[in-house]
Amino acid sequence: MPRQERAALAEALIDSLDEEAEIEQAWNVEISRRLEELRSGNVTTVPAGEVLAELDGLLDKAGRDGVSTGRRSASIRESVERTASRTTLR
Repeated sequence: MPRQERAALAEALIDSLDEEAEIEQAWNVEISRRLEELRSGNVTTVPAGEVLAELDGLLDKAGRDGVSTGRRSASIRESVERTASRTTLR
């Protein structure tokens, strides 16, 4: 690879690291904001079981309305259940 192309590639890689740092920082700000909302009582949590029950109802309704949910709905349910089982708020 010619020197100029290698330099352009290196610059692109370095820039991508900066973007990742910016994204991580933005998420940290969002996490702090949400945590403060919880601690202040401005928002409340919803138990995972209630969320899953509502999701099941919405997916079932979509299926009755002719929207194909099949494997996708099962995948969504599994993903939400895995996340809910791992998530704890301290």
